[in-house]
Amino acid sequence: KKKTVSFSSMPNDRKINSTAACISLMLEGCELKKVRSNSRMYSRFFVLDADMRSVRWEPSKKDSEKAKIEIKSVKEVRVGKKTPVLRSNGLSDQFPDECAFSIIYGDNYESLDLVASSADVVSAWVMGLRYLVSYGKHSPEAPGTGHPSLRTSWISSVFDLADLEKSGRIPVSRAVQLIKALNPGMKTSTIELKFKELQKASERPGTEVACDLFVEAYCELCTRPEIFFLLVQFSSNKEYLGVKDLLMFLEVEQGMEGVTEEKCLEIVSKYEPSKEGREKGYLAIDGFTRYLLSADCSIFDPQHRKVCQDMAQPLSHYYISSAHSACLLEDNFWGRTDISGYISALGLGCRSIELVLWDGPEGEPVVYTSPSAASCVPFRAVVGLIDQHAFTASAYPLILCLVVRCSAPQQRLAAQCLRKTLGEKLYLEPPNPVASYLPSPEELKGRILIKGKGEVVEPYVCAEIHGIPADCAEHRTKTALQSGDNPIFDESLEFQINLPELAVLRFVVLDDDYIGDEFIAQYTIPFECLQPGYRHVPLQSLAGEPLPHATLFVHVAITDRRGGGKGHRRGLAGRRGRRVREYTSTKATGIKAIDEVFRTATQPLREATDLRENVQNALVSFKELCGLTPAANMKQCILTVSTWLLHSDSAPSVTLNLAEQYPPMEAQGPIPDLLRKVLTAYETVSAVLPGLGSSGRIPGVRMDFHKELHRIETKEGLRGRKLQKALESFAWNITVLKGQADLLKHAKAEALDNLWQIHNAGQSCGIGRN
Repeated sequence: KKKTVSFSSMPNDRKINSTAACISLMLEGCELKKVRSNSRMYSRFFVLDADMRSVRWEPSKKDSEKAKIEIKSVKEVRVGKKTPVLRSNGLSDQFPDECAFSIIYGDNYESLDLVASSADVVSAWVMGLRYLVSYGKHSPEAPGTGHPSLRTSWISSVFDLADLEKSGRIPVSRAVQLIKALNPGMKTSTIELKFKELQKASERPGTEVACDLFVEAYCELCTRPEIFFLLVQFSSNKEYLGVKDLLMFLEVEQGMEGVTEEKCLEIVSKYEPSKEGREKGYLAIDGFTRYLLSADCSIFDPQHRKVCQDMAQPLSHYYISSAHSACLLEDNFWGRTDISGYISALGLGCRSIELVLWDGPEGEPVVYTSPSAASCVPFRAVVGLIDQHAFTASAYPLILCLVVRCSAPQQRLAAQCLRKTLGEKLYLEPPNPVASYLPSPEELKGRILIKGKGEVVEPYVCAEIHGIPADCAEHRTKTALQSGDNPIFDESLEFQINLPELAVLRFVVLDDDYIGDEFIAQYTIPFECLQPGYRHVPLQSLAGEPLPHATLFVHVAITDRRGGGKGHRRGLAGRRGRRVREYTSTKATGIKAIDEVFRTATQPLREATDLRENVQNALVSFKELCGLTPAANMKQCILTVSTWLLHSDSAPSVTLNLAEQYPPMEAQGPIPDLLRKVLTAYETVSAVLPGLGSSGRIPGVRMDFHKELHRIETKEGLRGRKLQKALESFAWNITVLKGQADLLKHAKAEALDNLWQIHNAGQSCGIGRN
């Protein structure tokens, strides 16, 4: 058999990078599984009619005119398991959430529940249906017709600037470099292969490229489907975000507060590449991608880039960023030692550096990890470097952990070197025999403490939570086979966090290999520094150095922040009766005076937990009935309900009475069953929010109580294990009380924010009245 070589992409690699492509797929039709209320699934062929007015399916026992849904009757398109049928016990675990979607239609808000073979198919149908619902009402043109789109005009203008000869064609090499300039992360070989594919398909081989092929190549290579689907989800007008669309995205998904239209225009002006888009206030797909990749959309909360924690506690109350074997450039046994490793560690903010001292050949101590290491560094040179760079990244104290394995004479030389080189920076004050705690980082600022003692990649992502034992967990995605350049994992990983203050999230990208999975990249961030919404995670090397153009695009959803809440797969009604509410309790210290203080906080702790749980349960129930995830906010819920009403000429009249502090939602005339359930759930939310807003406070315990512990311990005569147990119980109780006080404080703040969102949404969507 004759061998052939193909220069085309994989046959199933069909990218959806425009609304027209979504409509095209729907017109061709595909097989979807239709889910019925009896938990059975039937394979049916779904197709969009040529006039784009109805969606039909076959085979069907119904009359052909009944086995269809008219686009004009569609109220909403939901992604995921957002209806009672898809959340039912018999089906919930049979298919992933990202492969399900529902079409809500008719005046009775019926649902057509469907399951696709992949998340891409779901995205295409959802995209196309949402566009058609708006297209039928607002736009006289079908997708792909009329004048060139905003994006096409911009790419064509870029091509014209590169067409120096004004011949309408440019060399392939120049076209490749132009795309690389617009998208630096793209491989040259990938771009060249795409041009070969397009030239072969259009039967226009050669060394030059016309404008239409350049536009097509750019759109196929530089359109990230996941970002395109996100853009159209919030876009109200074709393939770009207007100012109001961007405002909604920032508030609903990114969790930003106080965003104005002026701020949105600033974002458009900063990131939109086309002049027309900047002038009209439109953010197209390329500008939207640039924004999501920018520092303005970093996963790290900018408020936490400055020290925002209490740094006046004893030093032993903190986790300390440490560097071990910082001088090694390779492995621990045979790796080469280099002084630049210490510069890198200090520059990354390490506050604890390990130095292993050995006898040097010239009578001076040297630093390396073991006698088998390939090279060593003079201890004097290391100390001099530490003196220069100790406080470059942070003013807080630096701890030098000396592992002394040299002789006594060289130990004395090392001590002399430390005193002479570091001078006043060296902390030499003897411990206070009366104090039972260490100085704080704030007191030790600027001081140094001495403590004596080329292939194909198949990646997957491992997400790890490090914190208290109850929080430690690890989940991994599936392996992206033969997809090392731009893998799409498209999976949801859930964690339940009990103590967010001590939780750290780590992303690790590994290469799936038969023998052993190799490290690719990683990124670690404290849970409290996370920002919700769509974010790019900047990946780093094992040494913490940034990797250019290497990111993970993630959606962060934090439900019941600081409340330990977790999005459950089943509906709230299914778990409400069986769930046993857990209360946080304090531990006995064995010291009567202290135990009595903690005991007074027990009942307020239970009341605070009940208040938070009641509010959370009511909110989750309301969001589920609105067809939204637990991470959605109240404004999104109110806007969703208003959308249902606006998409029907026979919709009942529903209003929000904004004259009251907690606005009731009132309906006039008969209403469908689904809408009645939504109104009932909203009434429940309105009933529990005032209770949280007027709740009391948890009795406080002075956080500096540890200063009196030494006196109380002496008075009680505690020693040995009893003393150790008392100290541990006291530390636990302080952490619990502070954590619960913070939870109640933030729950109150969220209640006030929910109230503001209700008023704001009622005014903006037109159902509010004063």
